[in-house]
Amino acid sequence: MNENILYNEGVKSKEVTKMNIKKVNLANSIEIERGGGKV
Repeated sequence: MNENILYNEGVKSKEVTKMNIKKVNLANSIEIERGGGKV
């Protein structure tokens, strides 16, 4: 039971990390687009 809970927590944290990376990448691409539009 405990192993299962730990495994699920690990999967959740990996998903959260993936989401955060996606958010950062999205923010960076938006900044680049904005910067490119101004120049």
